[in-house]
Amino acid sequence: MQNNDPTPISQPDYEISLLDILVVLSENIKLLVIGPILIAAAAYGIATLLPKTYESTAWLRPVVFQAGQSGQSLVANFTSQDTFRAFLQSSEGVK
Repeated sequence: MQNNDPTPISQPDYEISLLDILVVLSENIKLLVIGPILIAAAAYGIATLLPKTYESTAWLRPVVFQAGQSGQSLVANFTSQDTFRAFLQSSEGVK
C-alpha cells in the first residue's frame, strides 16, 4: 500500500532570530563578563606567586678563516668534537 497523500511533510522551524541570541546574552551577561575577569585574576595571582626561572642554551663555534678557504669548506672541515676541543683549549673560554 502506498500513501499518495498530497500534503507535504512540514519541516520543523530551526531558525534562530537575533532577538533570541540577544535575550540569551543579556541573561548571562554577568557570567560572560565576570567569569573571564576572575580567571585572569587567578592566573595573574598564580604567575606572581611562582618563582621566576630562566633557562637558555648557547652553542659557540669558533670560526678561524684562513687565506684561500671559503666559509662553506671551513664548516665542513670541523666536527663537533674538534670545535669543542678547540673551545676548551682556547685561552678565552667562557667568562
